[in-house]
Amino acid sequence: KLMARVGEEFPLACPACGGDIRLIAFITDPGKIRKILTHLGEPFEPPPVLPARGPPTDWGELVQVHDDRLLPRLTSRSSAGRPLAKCH
Repeated sequence: KLMARVGEEFPLACPACGGDIRLIAFITDPGKIRKILTHLGEPFEPPPVLPARGPPTDWGELVQVHDDRLLPRLTSRSSAGRPLAKCH
């Protein structure tokens, strides 16, 4: 039922012709998934998790971005009324 609702809300489009793609199967059996992926030559194990990175080596750049003196300039508006910097 959940996949049917998702299909109604977010229809899939064929990259070749733009037509709607229907969901014909929702496979949850790990053995069947492994068999399909192996047949397609795709890995069935997730990639290894990389170790966490260390802190930045240039702390000056990080501090400069968060310096309170820069905030008014980043959030001020242009003469056209648009923000000078993106907020996202």
